[in-house]
Amino acid sequence: MILFQTLFVYIIFFIIFFLLLNKAKLTNSFIYCIFACLLFSLLAGFRYGVGMDFFPYLDGYEYLKKTGLFIDNQEIGFRFLSKTLAECNLSSTVFFAVIGFIQMFFICLSIKKDRYIYPFVAFVFSMGCVWLIYFNGLRQIIAFCIWAYSIRFIISKDVVKHYLLLILALSFHNSALLLFIFYPIFNIRLEWFKNIKYQLIALCISLILMKMNYIQNLIEVMENLLELTGYDIYTSDRFRSQLVRESNITLGGGFYLSLLIYVICILKSNKVKRYLNNDYFNIIYDLFFIGVLIKNVFINSILMIRFNYYFICFDLLVVSFVLFYLLKRNKRLFWGLSFLYVIMFIGVMLKMDTNTASYIFNFQDDLFYLKQYFRFLH
Repeated sequence: MILFQTLFVYIIFFIIFFLLLNKAKLTNSFIYCIFACLLFSLLAGFRYGVGMDFFPYLDGYEYLKKTGLFIDNQEIGFRFLSKTLAECNLSSTVFFAVIGFIQMFFICLSIKKDRYIYPFVAFVFSMGCVWLIYFNGLRQIIAFCIWAYSIRFIISKDVVKHYLLLILALSFHNSALLLFIFYPIFNIRLEWFKNIKYQLIALCISLILMKMNYIQNLIEVMENLLELTGYDIYTSDRFRSQLVRESNITLGGGFYLSLLIYVICILKSNKVKRYLNNDYFNIIYDLFFIGVLIKNVFINSILMIRFNYYFICFDLLVVSFVLFYLLKRNKRLFWGLSFLYVIMFIGVMLKMDTNTASYIFNFQDDLFYLKQYFRFLH
């Protein structure tokens, strides 16, 4: 039953999500993006136990409604949002739905000028199970989505709007403070990674470094910085055993599948840049490539995985741009890359019991027991 229900929910979501964003592309009307945001907010709001961070946020919001107090220290923007919803006595369904809407709204806003990739974003977001990432680390994903939009103002050299948006992102997660350095970097030039051969060499080096367990030696130096950026919880005794895992990790098929997708994007990056002549793609590709390297080198570190959201999560948009290019120039590779995402979706579904992807509605009380293992983890 759960397998059928889960597949039904995600496939129906994909179909409607795709149709809405495709309509937004065809009509150049942002109202269909708003409808797509509302659709995602329904998926986010009615879920139960989907996403590793679901229960901490659920318990925190319910505690806030009952006592008016916050369980954890949270940034002013997220506190204001949570407090407002709690004081209106709105349910946790509305709480999660509002967060989902904000996330998707800023993603749609960030590519409003490139509406031709809307349907590709719908495909990658759905088949690549990006929604599962958006259901984790809710505050930081909001910060990332705002960051994705703020890059538009690096291109237009509107320093005020860019930094106002970063301040907004900072109000949801302190780690956004680290993003303030990128305006001057990209103000020097909008494209830093051009040589594909050097990129592939860097990628190979990052894969070699992956097996080197040196992260623990950096922790003491990093902790002072982490206390300022919202990651100090991961250096607490509760998370310290998870912060640096065993160096002899086992890489699953999902890792190699993602790696293959990344290699395709790297190999085609210069052709995509020439075809699109798009400054936004140039910037997010550089950030994406940084994220690929960080993901490999620090694959053992939960802390760095979370921080890397600001970089690797641009794969949603980068791959969407690449798919658009391939559809125009190389249909065989387009279908090949698309098929990799279908495989990725199947792989996530096959492991839904351990990766929290199995979809249970928050009114299906009789099925809550299926998610209790993840509640006990927290």
